[in-house]
Amino acid sequence: MDLENIYSQYLNNESREYKETNYQPGRFSASSAGSCLKKQWYRYHNIEESNVPKKQDMRKMRLGTLVHKDFENAVKFYIDRIYRGDYNIKTEHEVNLEEYPITGHIDVAMVHKSENKAWIWDYKTAAAFSWKKTFGRHSNEFHHINYGLQVATYAMGLCDTESTIKSYFDIEMGLIWYKKDDSSMREQTIPENFLFEAHNYWDDTLRFVTEIKDETEIKAKVNEGIPFKSWECNYCNWKTICHEQIKGTKIKEKEYAS
Repeated sequence: MDLENIYSQYLNNESREYKETNYQPGRFSASSAGSCLKKQWYRYHNIEESNVPKKQDMRKMRLGTLVHKDFENAVKFYIDRIYRGDYNIKTEHEVNLEEYPITGHIDVAMVHKSENKAWIWDYKTAAAFSWKKTFGRHSNEFHHINYGLQVATYAMGLCDTESTIKSYFDIEMGLIWYKKDDSSMREQTIPENFLFEAHNYWDDTLRFVTEIKDETEIKAKVNEGIPFKSWECNYCNWKTICHEQIKGTKIKEKEYAS
């Protein structure tokens, strides 16, 4: 039995079904905060993906999904069987922002039932190298820019959807890390300056995807944020057509599903 190939087929199908259910042309996902602006342009304009993740990368992402699901079930168990307090605890809580066409799903949120305060967390898995950079002896201040922007976007959405929350700055933000090598767990606080940075990022992104109508107007490495980090290209689902466009090959927009 070629289980590796069978599992890859299964994961590809899971990915396809997820995209069919959750991807909406003209809208952004909060989890894409901090991404290359050209990548956001492709997604916003419903350009068909030219690349699929490598099999090993798919398995790595799946491991994170399974850990997320287990944490979600654990929190639901805590809510149903144990917790009796002044907060509403929500898992996989959907938020839609009023100012931007963005949808997100918060891994876990605690919102006070009557007072103006809340906490939100996002789950992250990490291998030894990333863990050491985050929590090691010589680790720097919070450096996970994309994660900070992602959770700050969730905070903006929570403020828009919860009547008891009057200000973004009354929401404490954090990451809950799970180390894949030995199952260690740590919590990390996200600085509130990411709330300002998230606003700036989405302002720039929305302006970029709406003002540019033709992909040949996009100049990689000339326009700021294309990409923000060079490693983004290695994991981009539009890598091939992006490189073709740089060479002067125009792409056609995918037909919208009826």
